[in-house]
Amino acid sequence: MLPKKTYILLSIICLLVGEPSTLVAGTVTSTQTGDWGNQSTWDCSCTPADSDDVVIDSGHTVTLSSNEQVACLTIKDDAVLDDGSNDLEVTSNFTLDGTYTTMVMY
Repeated sequence: MLPKKTYILLSIICLLVGEPSTLVAGTVTSTQTGDWGNQSTWDCSCTPADSDDVVIDSGHTVTLSSNEQVACLTIKDDAVLDDGSNDLEVTSNFTLDGTYTTMVMY
């Protein structure tokens, strides 16, 4: 059995390091048409994190089902992002070669 100090030290290290997937931003690319919140829509088998660069690939339509945030967004030629009356905050670069559709309520 490890001394109590060792357990405390290991707990602090775990808190500081965190979960690796939340610490490293990556590029997440659509693999098919689908809902933003559906993991099978993305090549990471996850949903994009706030710090990720997101690419919606040609031929795909991705629909937001809730408000989201990403670092960068690229909508390729012949790709569609439908906001589904939700908000998407892009905190850095936004490249629009395809289509972004939005529902504007008056």
